[in-house]
Formats: sequence, C-alpha cells, structure tokens
Amino acid sequence: MQSNNEIIREVNQYAMQNGIVLGLFGIASLAVFKWSFYHPFFSTLFMVMLIGSPVLGVFLTFKYRQASVGTDAPFGFARGFLHALFTGFYASIWVALFTFVYLNYFDHGTLFAA
Repeated sequence: MQSNNEIIREVNQYAMQNGIVLGLFGIASLAVFKWSFYHPFFSTLFMVMLIGSPVLGVFLTFKYRQASVGTDAPFGFARGFLHALFTGFYASIWVALFTFVYLNYFDHGTLFAA
C-alpha cells in the first residue's frame, strides 16, 4: 500500500510528462487558429482540435491508470482527478509560455489586427 505522499508524487510525475503532450497539442491548436484567418479549412480543424483537447486529456488519464495500477486493480476518483487537473495545469504553463513568446517577439500585432 502506498502512502499519500507517494501517490501524489507519482501522480505529479506522470502529469508533468502528460502535460508536455497536452501542451504541445494546445500549441498546435494555436498555430492552426492563426492559419484559420487565411484558409477556411483550418477554422474547422481548429474547432476539432479544440473539442479534442479534453478528449486527449481523458485518454492520457486512462493511459496513466493503465501504467499505474493496471486494468484490474481499483483506481480512485481522487487519483484520476488530480492527474487530469495537474496535467491541465502543466499544459497551460507550456501554452502560456508559447503565447507570451509568440506575441512579444514574432507577431508584431498582426493577430489583433485581423
């Protein structure tokens, strides 16, 4: 039986790794959003990616469940919720960092002028 500190440490470790995946997906969706001003197809793709972000988060949580306890062992709600919450938190850090760098150094106001 694992203690609470070990469980939270394990959840945090997997959430950091999965947050990178979800963050890269979010960065890709922002790039598609930028291209949607020029090509109508990318607008539809952006909507699909926007709806797909929570689906990817659920998939990553199921993947964590399988790696952590397997398919037969019990998996508590709090453990899954914390993993999804921490994954979203770490992904939002990556997306915010990318957005800051892009708007400050590469955009020069074209996104807001559209």
